[in-house]
Amino acid sequence: MATRNAKAAVGSRDEQPNGVDFDRSGWFAYWLPLHVVDGLLLLLLVVVVSASIARHRGAVARSVLLGSALVISAALFLPSSLLVAVVGADALAALESVAGTYAWTLAAAAHFIAFVWLALVLWTLRPDLCGPKAIAVMVILAVAAELMQGLSTDRSTRRDDIGVNLVGVWVGLVLAVVIAALRGWRCGCRHCGEGCRSARPEPKTLPSRVRRRGIVE
Repeated sequence: MATRNAKAAVGSRDEQPNGVDFDRSGWFAYWLPLHVVDGLLLLLLVVVVSASIARHRGAVARSVLLGSALVISAALFLPSSLLVAVVGADALAALESVAGTYAWTLAAAAHFIAFVWLALVLWTLRPDLCGPKAIAVMVILAVAAELMQGLSTDRSTRRDDIGVNLVGVWVGLVLAVVIAALRGWRCGCRHCGEGCRSARPEPKTLPSRVRRRGIVE
């Protein structure tokens, strides 16, 4: 009887691979820990945002936008230990010393440069987002990127970094507007960065009767 009760007690629980018993109610937390769920959610968000930024563009523009979004996401969200392994401790130390000469930390400099570049390429390569749309999208990305760092394993959300992101957005948009203005001044037109539309020859329109008959002189 005692043996049967012991077997029943053991049968109500499962064994971990190392032989330690655990309650069935915690099987989800064991096989899919919280940091794994957070990592998968973060990866999904990065892929969706990167694809949204790069959609409806040509091959070159799509590659630049998608590559920029993925590289910036890797710098912001990957664990610090993995970044050290990929970049190298010596390279990071050199970058830290360069940032220190301007009274910046390496993390703050990375945030600033990332959003300067992202705002610049987004304004230049996504003319459909020029003006208030681009500003709204970049402000949302600057705030959301910092909030999403709370899903990373060894990162945390900081209000100071949100401010650095927003300053980088402002500088990047100013640079993009200046570059677009210079290009427009050279070709005598106003545009948001996708080439000079007024400089392109207008297509010749044929009368409706000629178009219907398929006659082209």
